[in-house]
Amino acid sequence: MTQQIDLTMVLDPSELWADPENTPDWPLARDDYNRAMTGPRSRDDAILRLRDLGWMLNGTDTTRTPTEAERERLRTEFFRTARHVNWRWDALGLSGTAPASPAVAQRATLIVESCHLRGVLRKLDSRKAAAMARDEARRVASLRAMVDNAPDALAQLEAQLAEAEAGEARYQQWLADQAAAARAHELRHQIAGIRSEAAQASTRLAHDAA
Repeated sequence: MTQQIDLTMVLDPSELWADPENTPDWPLARDDYNRAMTGPRSRDDAILRLRDLGWMLNGTDTTRTPTEAERERLRTEFFRTARHVNWRWDALGLSGTAPASPAVAQRATLIVESCHLRGVLRKLDSRKAAAMARDEARRVASLRAMVDNAPDALAQLEAQLAEAEAGEARYQQWLADQAAAARAHELRHQIAGIRSEAAQASTRLAHDAA
């Protein structure tokens, strides 16, 4: 089955805005007041609007990306080089472009809006990719720093451990000395008790023999 060319792709946003960040925000606004009144739109909003434009330009037919030759032919069909008094087109960098004829003016306007939306999505995707790249760079840098710093950190900790173990050994020896002192005291007490009892028993035996 022959697929219809996707008319939302007649204009290439990368040709209008080589740097995705230069793509104007969507929706366009004449000034700061109108921009504030309009408010921000999400990526999903842009996708839904682009889908609506696709239906208006292509109908329900299955579409495909145009070749460069087809893009050039369609640009000639829908646009011409001329001054076009339209602030939206001016804001998008198309001040020297106008619809090819009144008959295609409405579709040309939809094609321009489609290009803008594709540029906005491209900018958002570029920002997301850049953020992911930054996160990955931070993750790799963190791992690299962990590997690079590990020898010094381990050396410091091992030195501290050796000192702590020496102190631990001294403490264990002190505990052993305390236990030995207590045991010696107990033994002396037992010895003294046995001697005293033996002496008393000897005295009684001598008294009984007399």
